[in-house]
Amino acid sequence: MKTLDIAPSGRGPKVLSLEGLRGLAAVIVVLSHIMMEFFPTAAVGRLHEQHIPLEQWLYDSPFRAFYAGFFAVCIFFVLSGYVLSLKYLKTFDSNVISDSMAKRYFRLLPAVLASTLLMAIAAGILNQMPAAAWPRHLLSAAREGLYGGFLFGENTHNAVIWTMQVELLGSFALFIYLLMFGRFRWGWVAGVVLCAGLMARLPLMGYFFAMFICGAYLGRAVRFASNPAIAAILLLVGIYLGGYDSPSTAYRQVVVLANTLQFEYGIALNWPVFIPGLGAVLVVLSLLGGSVISAPFASRFCVWLGKISFSLYLTHTLILMVLSKWLFELALPTTNYVSAAIFSGLTCLILSLLTAEYFYRIFDKPSVAWANRIGRSAVEASAPHTAQPSDTQPLASSLVKNG
Repeated sequence: MKTLDIAPSGRGPKVLSLEGLRGLAAVIVVLSHIMMEFFPTAAVGRLHEQHIPLEQWLYDSPFRAFYAGFFAVCIFFVLSGYVLSLKYLKTFDSNVISDSMAKRYFRLLPAVLASTLLMAIAAGILNQMPAAAWPRHLLSAAREGLYGGFLFGENTHNAVIWTMQVELLGSFALFIYLLMFGRFRWGWVAGVVLCAGLMARLPLMGYFFAMFICGAYLGRAVRFASNPAIAAILLLVGIYLGGYDSPSTAYRQVVVLANTLQFEYGIALNWPVFIPGLGAVLVVLSLLGGSVISAPFASRFCVWLGKISFSLYLTHTLILMVLSKWLFELALPTTNYVSAAIFSGLTCLILSLLTAEYFYRIFDKPSVAWANRIGRSAVEASAPHTAQPSDTQPLASSLVKNG
C-alpha cells in the first residue's frame, strides 16, 4: 500500500491531496456561479437563454461536473465527515470529540460573520440604501452570521452560507453517532441503518448528514483505493456522477436505472442529491489510497487553494456581485458576448483568489487558533481533577499540629 501524502498542521496530520481537493471544490463553486451568470444554459439546460451552441453541449456532457456547484458542496460534506472523525476512529479518545464539539461553532463563526457583514455593506452601497435603513440592515446581517445561518440555514445576505447549517448540525450529529457507535467493530452497521433512516425521513438534510457518516468510514476502504487503476476508475466515475442533472443527455442511462429502481423495486431516493453525493464519496475515496492518482491534488498550488478554500467559498459572491457585471459591460463595446463574459469571469476568479488569501489571513486563520484554544479549555475543564502532593500538604501539616 502506498503512503498517504501527509503533512503536519496545527490540527494534526493533514492529507495534502484532500486539502487540494477541497480547494478545487471551492473553485468549482466559483465557476458554477460564473457560468450561471453568463452561460446559464450550460449550467441548468435549455430553460435559460443560450448565447452559444457550446453551452448546450457542455450541459449534455459529463464536463458539467467541473462547474457543478452542488457536487462541490457534497465533496465538502464528505471531506468534513472524514476529517472530523479521523482522529477519534484511531484513538477512541472521547476527549477528541469533546474538543471538536466545543470548538466547531467558533471555528466557523468569525469568517461567516465577517463575510455576511461585508456582503450586506456592499449590497447596501450598490443599492444606495437610505441612511435610516442601515441599522436594521446590518443588524439583520449580524443575526444571520451569528446564528441564523447556522441554525436555520438563513442566507439572505450571503447566499452560500446555507451550507453552514449542514456543516454545524451535521458535525454534531456525527460526533454523537461516533460516541455511541464509533468504537464498535459493527458500528458501520448502525451507520448504514442511520443513513437509511435519515434519507427516508429528511429528504434533503438527511442525505447531507449521511454524507458525513459515509465520509467517516472511508478510511476503512483505503486499501481498496491504493491500486492506481481502481483509484482512477473511482475518480472518473465519481466525476461523472458529480455532473448529474436528469435532463442532460449524458445521464440518460443513469435516469433509466434510477427509474427502474424506484418504480419497479420501490427504492425511492432523492436522486438529484443521492447521485452527486455518491460521486463525491467516490472522488474522496479515490484519493485516500495514496496512489499516483492523488499526486496532482497534493501539488503546492492545489494545497494553497485548500488553505484558502473556506475564505474563497465565503467571499467570492462579494466579488461577483460588485465587479462581474461592471467588468462585462466594460469589455462588451470592444468585443463579443463570449469574450466579454470570459474576461469578466476570469478577472473575478483571480480577484476572488486574492481576496480569499487576505480574508484567510485576517479572519480564517486566527479563528482556527481561537477555536483550538476553546477546544483545549473545554477538555481541560471536563477532565477529572487529580490531587497533587502540593494540594494535600497543607492539610497533612494541620493534622500533625492538631495531633
